[in-house]
Amino acid sequence: MAPGFINMLSWSTDSLLVDGRSQGEIRQGVTTEIMGEGTSMGPLSDEMKGRWKDAQGDIKYDITWTTLEEYLKELETRGVSPNVASYVGATRFAST
Repeated sequence: MAPGFINMLSWSTDSLLVDGRSQGEIRQGVTTEIMGEGTSMGPLSDEMKGRWKDAQGDIKYDITWTTLEEYLKELETRGVSPNVASYVGATRFAST
């Protein structure tokens, strides 16, 4: 039996907040998701939170955290199936 796969470029930051089961990845053997390659879920200023909220698409959620640690704790509180980790993003969130 092989260990689970690691998704080094996960874009599940939004979807895990709404549905932490992550069945699309879990059923393919992905047990760890690394997020934040471009932008990370923290640290966020109030201005960044506002822009991020305005730019939400089909997946909508409240941004109750400021730091990356608080985001990861939010995922833990909600319950997620995969292991998660994050880079500190290389870019700032910019509205389009």
